Amino acid sequence: MTFLNCEQTQSLLSAYHDDELSPAQCREVESHLSGCIHCQSELKSFQALSRMAAQLQRPDAPDRWSELRKAVNTDHPFTSTAQVNSSQKNQFRAFYPALVASLIIAVGLAFWFASGHRHQYGLSINFDAYLTAFEKNPTTADQILVAEYHGIPVTFPQAIEKLGYRPAVVDHMPASYSLVSANLLKMPCCECLQATFRRSSGEVICVFEHDQDQPVWFGDRSGLQTQCDEKQCRLIQLDGHLAATWERKRKFITVVGVKTVQELLLLIQAFEGKSEI
Repeated sequence: MTFLNCEQTQSLLSAYHDDELSPAQCREVESHLSGCIHCQSELKSFQALSRMAAQLQRPDAPDRWSELRKAVNTDHPFTSTAQVNSSQKNQFRAFYPALVASLIIAVGLAFWFASGHRHQYGLSINFDAYLTAFEKNPTTADQILVAEYHGIPVTFPQAIEKLGYRPAVVDHMPASYSLVSANLLKMPCCECLQATFRRSSGEVICVFEHDQDQPVWFGDRSGLQTQCDEKQCRLIQLDGHLAATWERKRKFITVVGVKTVQELLLLIQAFEGKSEI
């Protein structure tokens, strides 16, 4: 059996999803998928988009479509232009620009709506894969987002230069957390800084700083909205740890890997300058 790499597997995913591969090719794809979280998330994207497409309905014809047909149809399809009733031509001419404008607007809105939903589906699927992998191997989890969102490793000075502002983790992460890695991710909403830190115990925690609130990152996971040290904070229950999001100076901070609510409070206080770091 041939062993496929990620690029080869992803080139076959669409055909695999549509049951168009040979049995041998199916086995090769499934062998790769069984050990590759990244390609599993790509397959989930195909499945989600397929479900969304299946729910789309054929749009109704414009209300005046029959009127347009009457205006341009004649009993003799090869009748010359000179024989067409002038009032019918005028009616068609008056209606045609409105029809074209309506169609352009409808197509534009449909494209915008579908594109927005595609991004939402993608974010939900990719972060589901990231959060699932985080508990077992945070380094592998990081690579999922780096691959999906063109992540590049940066130092803090490079991040400041590229983002045009000073991220909160540069000055406000408590000294008991040591930096492991930092990446800039090109998310649909913004360029987002993802910084991974290691506790003195050896466990890691990841901090994202982004422009917009992103509840879609956590899909349908259980969560609650609460007050954390005077901050409106959303807590998400994950396997063995917590995630949390709160607003800070027109940005949003999301932490993944928090062990206790007490640890979260200490982080919020540090980021707000209320405790020694």
